[in-house]
Amino acid sequence: MENLNSLVIFTRAVEAKSLTAAARSLRISASAVSKHIARLETSVGAPLFNRSTRKLVLTEYGKLLYQRCTRAVHELEDAQTSLKGMNRGLTGTLRMHVTPGIGQRFVEPAVVQFMKRHGDLSLDLSMSAEILNPLDHGYDVTIRSGSSEDRNIGHSSLSYREFGPLRYLICASPEYIKNHGIPAEPRDLVKHNCLVQKTQDSDTGWWFLGPKGKYSVPVSGNIVSNSHTTIYEAALAGLGIARLMTFEANEARNLGKLKFLFEDEIRSERLIRAFYPRTNPASEKVRRFLDFLSEHLAKGNHIE
Repeated sequence: MENLNSLVIFTRAVEAKSLTAAARSLRISASAVSKHIARLETSVGAPLFNRSTRKLVLTEYGKLLYQRCTRAVHELEDAQTSLKGMNRGLTGTLRMHVTPGIGQRFVEPAVVQFMKRHGDLSLDLSMSAEILNPLDHGYDVTIRSGSSEDRNIGHSSLSYREFGPLRYLICASPEYIKNHGIPAEPRDLVKHNCLVQKTQDSDTGWWFLGPKGKYSVPVSGNIVSNSHTTIYEAALAGLGIARLMTFEANEARNLGKLKFLFEDEIRSERLIRAFYPRTNPASEKVRRFLDFLSEHLAKGNHIE
């Protein structure tokens, strides 16, 4: 804990790519920054910057330390800023970009409820399938789903918040079950007509959790589409077994139109994340919306 302030200064220096620039942003002297870096190097027992070049270049030790501590440092800064603004009303404009799938199904309903609570706030929401960096397009936050290999994770100019894996449900209509029976276990899905939605992660390999851990079952069928509506309607019509998002699957089950299979064994490899600029710590409006979205996703059982 005695090195926490030095870690903050080290992180700022890495991101500013200059000890002098870090000193200006922190409103302390350049010599004070140098002393904190030296103290940190003494503590870890290794040099963090390569002094043989004019540029600020991290050593292997420096890269490792930055990777390990950067997210924690920014979360502490965000928490501090959040507490300062907790009692203030939200004003200005929240500029947001979302991708169509999770945008229409999860983010838009949450946005509507959030805006009802904050009448002085304006919203500018864009939706497209593009994977955008908020810094390049002037957004406060971008929200999308993706794999663990999302290219913006670890981006030096972006922070991100992870909400958890999307929750899927394997569904079949009573008509399909009557005509084709129920697969006894997930691996039996290879013997059934599965309806494949191409926009889902691991679309032809559905993930499950067994006694020995996660495993994938290859699936295929006579209907493949990038439209979730097509897959949903085909499942209702008894044409095959589908992997659907929770909101549409729950609604159909409540009406007796679909039954769930292997409900406790399904696993997802796709995560919902929000990205926002790191250079300017997340504003109060962004933080409070992301907190609200997290509650919305959890209440609807949309994430595992």
